[in-house]
Amino acid sequence: MHARIQTWFPFCIHVCINGREWLSRRMDREGLRYCRQDNCFPWVEDVPRAQQLFQEQLAVNWTERLQPFAQRLNPLHEEIFRNYPAQYYWTGFQCEWAPTSCSVQARSPAWPLCCSNTGC
Repeated sequence: MHARIQTWFPFCIHVCINGREWLSRRMDREGLRYCRQDNCFPWVEDVPRAQQLFQEQLAVNWTERLQPFAQRLNPLHEEIFRNYPAQYYWTGFQCEWAPTSCSVQARSPAWPLCCSNTGC
C-alpha cells in the first residue's frame, strides 16, 4: 500500500492497495502455504480458505481503516479546517477485480501448460 497527498486545496489523498499483496499477507498470518509469481498465485494450499481471506476485503470499513493514514499525511487538517469542519470523503478512484487463478484453472484445459515453469 502507498498513499500520497495532494499539496493544494482540498488536499486529496490517493491510496493504492494491491489486493493480492493484501491477500498474501493475510495468508502469511494464517500460516497458509502458497506460491506467488509476481501478482498471481499459481498454487494455494487451501483455495476455499484463501477465498474467504480475500473476501474479507469487502467487509473492511475502509473509512475507519484509512483515517489514521489521513491524519499522518495531513497533520494540519484539523487546524486548516478549524472554522469549517470537514472529513475526508473516501471513494474508489480505480478498482479492479481480476479473475482468480482458480477460475481460470477450472475453465482452461491448458492450465497445466500455464504453470509448468512456475517453480512452485
